[in-house]
Amino acid sequence: MRQRIPQDLIESVLEATDIVELIGQHVHLKRAGGSYRGLCPFHQENSPSFFVHPSKRIFKCFGCGVGGNVISFLMKISQRGFIPVIQELGEKAGIAVLEEQNQGLYFRLLRLHELAQRFFLSSFESNKVAQEYAHSRGLDKKALLHFGIGFAPDGWDGLSQFLLKHEPDCPSEVLEQSGLVSMRRQGGFVDRFRNRLMFPIRDSRSRVVAFGGRILPGSDKEAKYLNSPETPLFEKGKTLYNWDTVLALPSEARGRAILVVEGYLDVISMWQQGFCEVVAPLGTGFTPAQVKLLEDLYQEVQLVFDGDLAGSTATLRAVERMLNSNMIVRAVRLPEGLDPQDYLNRQGPVEFKALLSHASNALRFYCEEVLKEHDLEERQDKERAWRRLVTFFQGLNRTLVQGGELVNEPELVSWLTRLFSVDEKILRSKLFSLATGSSDSSTVDFALAASRPIAPQTEKGLRLLWWAHHSDACMQILVQYLNELNFSEPVLKEYLEAISTIPKPKAVQVLAECGSELGSWLSAEMMKDSGEADGSAPEAHEYFRAIREYCIEDLKIQISLLLRELEQEGHSEEKISELQRLRKAKLQQRNQWIVRKN
Repeated sequence: MRQRIPQDLIESVLEATDIVELIGQHVHLKRAGGSYRGLCPFHQENSPSFFVHPSKRIFKCFGCGVGGNVISFLMKISQRGFIPVIQELGEKAGIAVLEEQNQGLYFRLLRLHELAQRFFLSSFESNKVAQEYAHSRGLDKKALLHFGIGFAPDGWDGLSQFLLKHEPDCPSEVLEQSGLVSMRRQGGFVDRFRNRLMFPIRDSRSRVVAFGGRILPGSDKEAKYLNSPETPLFEKGKTLYNWDTVLALPSEARGRAILVVEGYLDVISMWQQGFCEVVAPLGTGFTPAQVKLLEDLYQEVQLVFDGDLAGSTATLRAVERMLNSNMIVRAVRLPEGLDPQDYLNRQGPVEFKALLSHASNALRFYCEEVLKEHDLEERQDKERAWRRLVTFFQGLNRTLVQGGELVNEPELVSWLTRLFSVDEKILRSKLFSLATGSSDSSTVDFALAASRPIAPQTEKGLRLLWWAHHSDACMQILVQYLNELNFSEPVLKEYLEAISTIPKPKAVQVLAECGSELGSWLSAEMMKDSGEADGSAPEAHEYFRAIREYCIEDLKIQISLLLRELEQEGHSEEKISELQRLRKAKLQQRNQWIVRKN
């Protein structure tokens, strides 16, 4: 007799199997945008034409035409039949596909969750308090319907009785395994969820596999949120809230970035405002499996954190997990006391999009979150902050920080060197080199490192500003070309801002109010030049020549950074086009300066 495996169980095996990981055991795969490619194992070829699409869970060779899913790949590569292959994959995924008893358990649990969802929806429709609370949280009818929001009444066994009424022959142990009810010692069942607004949690095929419940105001229950326990249907570390909605979007409707927020209501409030590509973890922080779901479908993730959790362990853990992915990771902290729903209600979706457009690079965001908890003016606290960042960078994927200068985040390097008053070379060798496998010590003598040398290009910029500070003629020329000068270094910005005030301050006044880096440089110059002498400034044509040399060198540095980024793999066609456009524009600017005369 032929063994028949239900299609639902086959789909569950496919969902639980990482197609990239399995095929990667037989083919050397290299990321190519949202796909992976390699040399086809089924025919001889020199150029890779074999592609794996993780979001679609399929493979295809455009050379020989073979394609299919992970089951057909394993059947072909191992020359085995369907039954032994799916049985092997099922065992690895913890799904017993050929044991009738376990098949019955799997589908019975799905049935119990389907019944529970019916019960919660019916209870919500008949309970004014639950409806008023949902309304007070800004949930409209469309959202209530889309997300299937329900209500668990405040009785002991309302759901238990409902389940037994519709599944009278369901064994007690199966009911308990569902996570919806618990067995009493004296017999019978007690509901897990009582007096809570209910949020169904769905799998990738939109089947209810678990629930999250939020207490209503006035409840004496301690836990604000309560989730289903893990069951044969549900592993919270492998599921994301609203992931089924994201997957249901047509591929042409998806953007390149996914938003990650902290809770159910954050997701729903953003969905109501038109942000459909948004998910939340299920009370676990982020796990590698959840990160894998996102990176199989998206190139960028934007983390949105509430305004009252700065520096929290959960925040930092989420950033750590995401940074070791293949995605571009950005993060934004909302103003203090606000969550996404509050912010959207006050500012609207247009302002929220503007906020997202200025989201920080996650490396910078992580460092900022750590430093908020430390006083860098206090030496011991400064050392604690340093050690924490060292630990963080030690755990990073080395591809994030490798390159000709060990780290591909020049602005982050500049910012950290200024905050810790450490020479850039020292910081790179002591901090960033840890992520690239260097054995260099992580300790730094901050007192010694404070007297750090200025980078050559920064030194040239400071010299231009010093001359403009002490010569009205130079200041007029500086103002004329200011829009073309790149004074992005914090120390240059600080000096420019200081000398742009009216009346123009003397050097000793700037020295009294400036930071330590600019102060050290100014002190040295004042010792050399007696502080206020006009005679040290060059003639107009010499000053222009200095500006010209500064701009040419600065553009050369910018072009080099763009070229290095272009050489990195994994960029989308859109990103490559943008980088090439920027590099071309910078080359034109440099050529214009080369031929420009005063």
